[in-house]
Amino acid sequence: MRHYIKWIIIFALLLLSVPVLIIAGYVFLAKLLGIVLVVLVSVAIRFWVGRANKMTKAASVIKLNADNRFVIDKYYPAYKSMSNKERLEFESEIIYILQQVLFDDNQKEAINSDDCLIFCLLLKYSNMPSNSFKQPLQVVFDTTKSIEYQKTAELSKLIVSPQILIEAITQQLIQENSNKTALKLKEALLNLMEK
Repeated sequence: MRHYIKWIIIFALLLLSVPVLIIAGYVFLAKLLGIVLVVLVSVAIRFWVGRANKMTKAASVIKLNADNRFVIDKYYPAYKSMSNKERLEFESEIIYILQQVLFDDNQKEAINSDDCLIFCLLLKYSNMPSNSFKQPLQVVFDTTKSIEYQKTAELSKLIVSPQILIEAITQQLIQENSNKTALKLKEALLNLMEK
């Protein structure tokens, strides 16, 4: 709500200026301002409601549990020092990424949620939002591959070993300058984002 207070104040001031303009004798200008104000408020409300719906859907479908927070805490040290509000925003971003990316595992029937979270944290470390991919992104965990990517007209696929993800995020944690694994992974993701 705090994001919208400045806009609400601006709209309120513009609304209050309409009768002032009418009293001052600028009726045409007051009518024009009123029409512009109605259009701006309509667009703003549509944007705000759409954004609120997106956040509500993201929060309602996937919920992070204590185990997930432990993984985030382990691989993203800044999480510990965040305020409650910052943590909620950060968790909402992680949940959004989890919803946008399709996860699969070639060797197992069940997908390890830790691997999915580590992938999301790597996207956060790389400042690479999941919505920057042109096609839907599918991440396939395969212990027999290192890093491989495939691109079709309808899907971008990243095939990666969970061990590579752990190695890449560990290198991010110790901030190695020769972070070859993380760089290879980021390069694969960048290639999937193109065209």
